[in-house]
Amino acid sequence: MDHVTATEQPIWWWRYQLASSGALNRASDRRLHEGVLIRVGRGHGCIHPWPELGDAALEDELVALKQGQPLRLGQAALTCATIDAAAREQGAWLFDHFDMPASHALWTQAEHEPPDQVDKRVDALLDDGFEALKIKAGTPLPELLALLERIQAAGHGRLRLRLDFNTTLEAEDLRQLAGRMSPGLRQSIEFVEDPLPYHPEQWSQLGTDTGLRLALDRDLERGSSGYQVAIVKPSTLNAAGWLAAKHLPMILTSSMQHPLGQLYDAWMTRVFARSPDHQLAGCGLLTHECYAPDPFLERMSRRGPVLVPPAGGTGLGFDDLLDSLPWNRLT
Repeated sequence: MDHVTATEQPIWWWRYQLASSGALNRASDRRLHEGVLIRVGRGHGCIHPWPELGDAALEDELVALKQGQPLRLGQAALTCATIDAAAREQGAWLFDHFDMPASHALWTQAEHEPPDQVDKRVDALLDDGFEALKIKAGTPLPELLALLERIQAAGHGRLRLRLDFNTTLEAEDLRQLAGRMSPGLRQSIEFVEDPLPYHPEQWSQLGTDTGLRLALDRDLERGSSGYQVAIVKPSTLNAAGWLAAKHLPMILTSSMQHPLGQLYDAWMTRVFARSPDHQLAGCGLLTHECYAPDPFLERMSRRGPVLVPPAGGTGLGFDDLLDSLPWNRLT
């Protein structure tokens, strides 16, 4: 899909803040998370940077957008706004007759949980119909290994485990972790995402040494080799990233941003599922559960592992809430 790089229409913006009960990844301990919604004509998009993971700062995104030279997240937000506007102008809701795929569950508190609490959480996930679990993993490795073994045992191998380290490991850390895994745990691990900063040769050797499949997220735009799974977030990806995801098993996830951006990522599953160049192998679209309720988040829900978009409205929805926001003119 081509990304929009500029617009002749005025751009309006509104700053939001989301609150989480704990850290959402291993590179950040923040509990408050800022972003902006933009409005272009009748369309809307979301810019939600994670500077800890390499994104440009929010203010830099806004300055570049105002100057007509949007950065990566600004470009993706303009693309989203174009799609949203086209549907709203036709009076169409983008999720009408939409078959939403199942998502993995997200485990963000990966240490210091009592074993019986781990067992209860795993039982609840299985009862809800989840088949995959993404764990925001980190160090210390002995505690992480104990948790992973407990999850695998509690689930009797029925949960596929997806580990995300947000580039916080050294190569030797992953080698040691892999070497200490039980056969059952190793079999349950679907892939390891962003174990350390991406270098093709180093990742290729690490995959050979550990026997684990590696997944690339943050540097997907320059991905060339050394990984077997592409992690795609449409609300953050530029055109190079779309090309890098071709012909590989792809996990499409949302970026722990505003529900509007989350729904854009969810809608894009249809685009990828229909593309002969992309192999949609799974999703992670339930990031709204990471945050405390607000008027937008209160309309989000799920049915088991399936995201349920707020019914009604046009485009990506939230018509009344978006119309009521105190928009500020940017350009």
